[in-house]
Amino acid sequence: MESRVSKDTFCGVLGMEDKENSGEFVRRLVCLDTSASKLNYFHENEANESNEWSSREPDGNFNVCFLSVTADAASLRPKIPHCFYIIVSGRKHYFQASSEDEKQLWIKKLQDASRIMVPQHCSIVDGVETGFKVEVVGGVVLKTPINGVLDVTDEIDSDDSVHHSSSPYQHIEEEPIKTGYCIKQGLFRKSWKRRYFILSSSAFRYCRSTEDRTPIRIIKVLDILEVRPSIGIHLNRENVFEVVTQNRVFYVQAKSEFDRDSWILAITRCMQMARGPKVLVTSV
Repeated sequence: MESRVSKDTFCGVLGMEDKENSGEFVRRLVCLDTSASKLNYFHENEANESNEWSSREPDGNFNVCFLSVTADAASLRPKIPHCFYIIVSGRKHYFQASSEDEKQLWIKKLQDASRIMVPQHCSIVDGVETGFKVEVVGGVVLKTPINGVLDVTDEIDSDDSVHHSSSPYQHIEEEPIKTGYCIKQGLFRKSWKRRYFILSSSAFRYCRSTEDRTPIRIIKVLDILEVRPSIGIHLNRENVFEVVTQNRVFYVQAKSEFDRDSWILAITRCMQMARGPKVLVTSV
């Protein structure tokens, strides 16, 4: 069956693994609805019996906002041709296309739909500072105003109350070395939230916005073991870097490759000032 394409949807018949790790695939009509950020699926026979499938309730769906990886599964399932997988909320789901070209097309469509970019600019909407979420919808790049959080849910995680790094630290207002908005991954629920970051000579901290500068967390520069580009972990996110401490790795997404490298170099220089010249700059 050929794929059906409209402005906001991309549909086709795919094999879906019926039970996890069973290797048994059941044919489903799968529809990617970018306007609703949903990957819906229907029983193929029922969908083909009616041309009104688009108005029917799906048999199930995945929230594209929680889709973290879409990739070729050739190395993981070598005996299943044209196989690819997605990871949604930490769980892996396998699909089988009818051809190699169709597989690659689905991979690209899902990666484009789930890719989230850091706002490039800020503006004022109804008196509130906002950025723009950049999405690829039907092959067209759209900018949508957002208020504060890029994730579709304001999930409560460990960052919703003020935390300090493990070493004792008394917060003293210092001249900032670098500031700006980035997106940071939460510790438990792994949601990504837009935060305002402030780097000073002794601390790397982040707040909810430029208006609310009460630190959500303060990371003492002396507690940072390494700062480096993040490679191969968040495949659908660009320009991510890692701030490594003894107890946690903080994943932060910058608005561009240049901005990512600028944060890495600025934090590394603060580490050098705090510890001496033995700290090495990570290659970026």
